[in-house]
This record gives sequence, C-alpha cells and structure tokens, in this order.
Amino acid sequence: AALRVSADIVVGADGIGSLVAKCCDAEVLRQGAVSAAHVYGYAPVEPGAGYHWYFRDGIAGSLIPTNDGMACIVASVPTRLFDQRFRIGHAGARMEVLEALSPALAAQADRAAKDARLQAFRGVPGYIRQAYGPGWALVGDAGFFRDPITAHGISDALRDAEGLARAVL
Repeated sequence: AALRVSADIVVGADGIGSLVAKCCDAEVLRQGAVSAAHVYGYAPVEPGAGYHWYFRDGIAGSLIPTNDGMACIVASVPTRLFDQRFRIGHAGARMEVLEALSPALAAQADRAAKDARLQAFRGVPGYIRQAYGPGWALVGDAGFFRDPITAHGISDALRDAEGLARAVL
C-alpha cells in the first residue's frame, strides 16, 4: 500500500545508496579515483592497546581497539586486487597479508575465537555529494563517504546530524 507523507524537510541518513540523494538528484561534487578492499575480524587485545597501522606496497593492515577487550584487525588491498587476493578463502588470505605486514599483528589476529566471523568490504571510491537543497538534506554516508575502516564515518554522521539539527532549529 502507498502512503503519502509530507514534511518541511526530508533527511537522507540512508547511506551510500541513498534513496533521498537519488530522488533529489544530489550532485556528486567530488569523486575519488581509488578505493581499498578490507577483510576484518575481531580478536582479544590487551587493555590499553593503541592503534597500529602497517603499510607495504599494495597491502595494508591495522589493529583498532574497540570495546570489551577486543580489537578490529584488518587486512587491506586495493579494490582492483580484491578478487585476486580475497575472493576465495578470506581467512587464509587475510592471514597472509597480516603476516607479510607484521608477524606480531598476525599473531594477534590468531588469538580470535576459532568460530569468529570475518567481514569483507570490496571497497567503494569516496565522494562528496551536494548535501542539501530545498526541503532536503543528507547526513553521514548519504552525503560524504570515505573509506570506512577508520570508523570516522559514524563520527561524520553524528557531526552532520548535530549541525543539521541546529540549522533546522
């Protein structure tokens, strides 16, 4: 059933594939040219562990403390290499990348529960869309998307929502 609703402003907080952005023809103002693919999972980490980033030609990795004594451990390659490196056997390919970057990082990842699930993100180039127009506004990934592995996107979304709320009020 169709339902018609009216509002003074429609807020698109609906991510990369924003329907609000599409319906409002939000222009892409800037588009990235490259992106990174990531395979990540969580493993226990010592209290007080800090962020660790590792880089080599064509690969990268990180240890990002989260909560409850866990860290997100990431193996990354350029998106164009995703199929070659990660498509089959995420776990083994991830460990190969981590080992090449840092045996200590690979050992940390190996501390994960044996049934721990890995996540894969194939990568999407970043963009900035026109974020507002008459009767509409975009927040978070709907308006501005960058590589998600740094977890800045949620901070961007909260900042955008706060700024929009202040502007609307």
